[in-house]
Amino acid sequence: PGDFWTRLSSRFSVTTAELQAANPHLMREDGVLQPGDRLLVPNGVRVEIDQQGSFYTVRDGDSWMKIANDFDLPLSLLQLVNPDMMRPGLILKPGDELFIPADIRMDLAARAGLGL
Repeated sequence: PGDFWTRLSSRFSVTTAELQAANPHLMREDGVLQPGDRLLVPNGVRVEIDQQGSFYTVRDGDSWMKIANDFDLPLSLLQLVNPDMMRPGLILKPGDELFIPADIRMDLAARAGLGL
């Protein structure tokens, strides 16, 4: 049988959200990783998100990339701070609410881990 995100995140000392944000292509409805899946494990990612921010309501035609570009955020960071919205196929639905952080501080390892 496959592994679950929580089991692997614990094994590699990262949060489930960090692991899922690094591997959106492996998100499945059943939440199970299958034998042969290649998983990217973030190394030393440290991101501090100011609790200040706002919420954006997804509109028809929006995508993760469009919203990230509109708010000048890295796509991986937008996904990292919205783990509950990480659905199979990365589908956003009109009416979904995404958190948009106001202030982001990242160390060097985080920048490398998030592809910045």
